[in-house]
Amino acid sequence: MSKARWIDIPDYEGLYQISASGEISTTRRQGSSGGIRATHTDKQGYKRVTLTKEGKAKNYLVHTLVALSFLGERPEGAEVCHLDGDKDNNCVENLYYGTSSDNTKDSLQHGTHNFLAANFKGERVKGEGCSWSKINEEIVRYPFNARSENLTRVSKRTVYFSRQRVCHLDR
Repeated sequence: MSKARWIDIPDYEGLYQISASGEISTTRRQGSSGGIRATHTDKQGYKRVTLTKEGKAKNYLVHTLVALSFLGERPEGAEVCHLDGDKDNNCVENLYYGTSSDNTKDSLQHGTHNFLAANFKGERVKGEGCSWSKINEEIVRYPFNARSENLTRVSKRTVYFSRQRVCHLDR
């Protein structure tokens, strides 16, 4: 381990330690050779690590473990926020507890909010380009019935208003 500041992870004392920069180390014990734990990046771009205690494995967000270990318990309703918007930067100096609103404001300021285009140029994503959009041209232009509503989880009313907009644009 480097000369960085390492402390025990709460609830994993004697098993795992974490550095102020977000590295996680396991102690040498039966079944473990010790050393720095590998992390993986999830679909949202956050680093995760799996910790095991008494035969039970649990997956954690690295920034959550850094905040818990160095900033203390997370206040009720608070989120761990990255000051610079970089999900890879899990240094304690870059993390703080804030509200969901604080986190959203930060992401808008950094250009990392999910309403912004993937190129982070500040362009708003609309329609089918939006990854969580439920409506596409096929749903809007073709017959829609109760079975379609169950399959797509899009209401008839939503499709009706979408059709009105499409018909207006086609004129």
